[in-house]
Amino acid sequence: MASLHPHKKSPFWYCAYKCANGRRRFRSTREKDRGRAELVCKAWDKAEAEQAPSKSFLDFTSSSNSNKPARVYFASSGKLVKIGVAFNPPYRVKSFRAARPDIKLLGHVAGGRKLEAQLHQQFSKNCLEGEWFRLTPKLKGTIKRLLKDELIKSTARLAPPSNNETPTHLLTEEWVLLPSKAQDLIQGLSPKTLLGLHAQGDIKIATVRKPGSQKAISRFVHLPSLLNYLETRVEQPKV
Repeated sequence: MASLHPHKKSPFWYCAYKCANGRRRFRSTREKDRGRAELVCKAWDKAEAEQAPSKSFLDFTSSSNSNKPARVYFASSGKLVKIGVAFNPPYRVKSFRAARPDIKLLGHVAGGRKLEAQLHQQFSKNCLEGEWFRLTPKLKGTIKRLLKDELIKSTARLAPPSNNETPTHLLTEEWVLLPSKAQDLIQGLSPKTLLGLHAQGDIKIATVRKPGSQKAISRFVHLPSLLNYLETRVEQPKV
C-alpha cells in the first residue's frame, strides 16, 4: 500500500509505493499540499498495480497473458519527456494525468527495461528527476528514429494484398491494409483512433468498398502521412 512521507530537505511530500517489478520506490510528488499529494501517490500506486504480473491460475495457463513484453514509452509534458516502461503505455500515461493534466503519449517501442536503461544512461545529463528528461533536439531525434523504426516493423505484416479487388494506386509500399478488428496495431493507435485522425486531416486513409457488397469495405493507411503525424507529435513541445 502506498504512503506519504515528509522530507527533511524538500518542501514536497514523498510517496512510498511498490513498483510492478516488486521493488519499493520513494519518490517526490512535487506537491506541497497533502491532499493533492495523496491523489498523485494513489494514481502511481494504482498504475503500478495494474502493470504488475497477475499470480492467478489463468495467468499461468493462458497463452494470451503469459510473457507479455514490456514497452518503452515516451510521454511529453511541457518541455519535458518521460521515458518509462509499461505493458500498457496508453493506460500508464493516463494514470499520470492527476499530477500532469497536459501529459501526452508520444509513442512506444519494443525494448523493455534494457532499452529504458540505455536511454536513461545516454541522456543522464538531461535528467531532471527520475524518468523525466529535458526534451533536447538530440533526444527528439532519438525518439523520432525509434518511432520510425518501430512503425516500419509494426506495419511490415500489413502489406496490402495484390489482387483484383485492390485499386492499382494502393498497391505500393506507401499504403498498408488495416484489419478492421485489430487493436493497437500502430503506436497504440486503434483503427477507430486512426479514422478520427483521418477525419481531422492528420493522416490519410483510403476506403475501398468490395464489389457487390454494400457493407464490406477495406481501409488502407498512408504510411508517409502517419509517420509525419508521429514526428509532428514529438515536435509539438518547444524546447
